[in-house]
Amino acid sequence: MKKVLYILGLLEDEDIDWMVTAGHREQYKPGDELVQENVQNGNLFIIADGTVNVTIRGKKVAEITQGEVFGEMSLLDSRPPSATIVASSDILVLRIDFDDLEARLNSNPKFQGRFYKALGVFLAQRLRVLNLNVISGDSAYSEDDDEFIDDEIDEQVLEKITLAGTRFKVIIDKLKNG
Repeated sequence: MKKVLYILGLLEDEDIDWMVTAGHREQYKPGDELVQENVQNGNLFIIADGTVNVTIRGKKVAEITQGEVFGEMSLLDSRPPSATIVASSDILVLRIDFDDLEARLNSNPKFQGRFYKALGVFLAQRLRVLNLNVISGDSAYSEDDDEFIDDEIDEQVLEKITLAGTRFKVIIDKLKNG
């Protein structure tokens, strides 16, 4: 399951509108580097279309695609990214600057609560998948790994997945149509 659905399912329509308005539509070609390991970046990314490779110390650890989010860890702990993200196809992303996001979080406590809860759920899902990979001995993340977790999704989150899918389609449409 796409991680963006966890986040969008817990936000409100007004939050999504703000993200699209405040964010920047960006396109990258294969080989373009979006994030460099250990170099401060200051952006949250949502992949609207395409695929990127995630590497740590030069080793590919994941391939992520449409509907995935990255950059959130540095937002939470202010440390530089722990991985390098490189486009492996033509990609379209929504990039949200941390300064803009933090201003919104500080000025809107309800958004702040929804956003941090959404990140918590998102990161819990990621940790569960990584734990499964450790047990299975697989070092690379695959979207197929999510299938093992999908049966265990909290019912409250599951109810919001359809709404989140609709919200993600709105984001994609707005990005693709200018």
